[in-house]
Amino acid sequence: MPHSTRNKLTETNLKQAIYKVLDKYFPGHYRRKFSGQFLAGCLDMVIIYQGRTVWLELKIYPNHLTPIQQNEIDKIRKSGGLAFCLVAKDDLTCFMLIDDRVMEATVNVIDLLAYDTIEEALRYLLIEAKQ
Repeated sequence: MPHSTRNKLTETNLKQAIYKVLDKYFPGHYRRKFSGQFLAGCLDMVIIYQGRTVWLELKIYPNHLTPIQQNEIDKIRKSGGLAFCLVAKDDLTCFMLIDDRVMEATVNVIDLLAYDTIEEALRYLLIEAKQ
């Protein structure tokens, strides 16, 4: 049986999928993507929706946070902000929000939330997550 020729998920594809969901389900949101060689440690994006600000670092499983990214998440949280690492599997069906620690290459992390769609993950982040 031939192997599948589907495209491999990239962080750029994931960002585009997130933008589509934000535009469809979260009207009036503000988002900003950060990139560039002088932004080491800066998280990938910030989203504001109905007065709630969420910082996100995006990863494709099994990639994980660098120590500088984890440090940035820790500093945002210590100041009372919301910051998460959103991890997507290659087929865009499982999203994991890793909380408080550097992500290990396992799904058996205690503080792990899994969602079937980007919409569910964003709904949690932008409406339900606690500071």
